Amino acid sequence: MQIGAVLSQNELGAEPAPLRDYAQAAQGLGYQFLVAADHVVGADARAYPELDRVYPLGQVLHEPLTLFSFLAGVAPELGFLMSALKPVIEKEISRKLDKEFGDA
Repeated sequence: MQIGAVLSQNELGAEPAPLRDYAQAAQGLGYQFLVAADHVVGADARAYPELDRVYPLGQVLHEPLTLFSFLAGVAPELGFLMSALKPVIEKEISRKLDKEFGDA
């Protein structure tokens, strides 16, 4: 059995240092993995009254593959798990890679 911790992205914010510190602390405490939500797009809750919980447009949520790539460099003993994988991620990843590397 492995024991993991949830990475609460909104509470840690957008700066890399708190994310790094959290991952390194989890690794130091003996956790084997971190779990992060994959909600990379927010929504206006008024548009979805039937839903109990909608991630607001202003909430800080990192694209998980980019986040895990960073965290793997600062906490190499940890594994990583997405809470779910949604189709929108493929488009977001492609956009980020294209922006970063272009036609390379």
